[in-house]
Amino acid sequence: MKRRAVIVEDEVLVALYLEDVLIDLGWEVCGTATSADAAVATVLAQHPTLVLMDVRLKGVGDGVDAAHRIRGGTACPIIFITGSSEPKTLARIQQVSGATVLIKPILADQLRCAIEDVMGGAGG
Repeated sequence: MKRRAVIVEDEVLVALYLEDVLIDLGWEVCGTATSADAAVATVLAQHPTLVLMDVRLKGVGDGVDAAHRIRGGTACPIIFITGSSEPKTLARIQQVSGATVLIKPILADQLRCAIEDVMGGAGG
């Protein structure tokens, strides 16, 4: 199975960093989004095998809202990458079935390990 990911991140430099890490790990980045609506549309159109999701996004709604909507159309793993470790935010993320959380800033090895965990082994 081809390893394809969508990156949902409103900070350009963070999105580029995540894309570089994914490419180094052998993943294809099949789409990016900066808002909840764009995230849902991109994921449902591209059918990725993984989604990297920021919590705070541009526009209406956030990454948790987008993840719930994405769950209605696909069960692909979602790794939240957020700068917030607030209990309220983490509790909202935990309501998304199968979601994993990494707190920014993250290292490439942390992302690799999280991907291996959610993909069940060697990163898919």
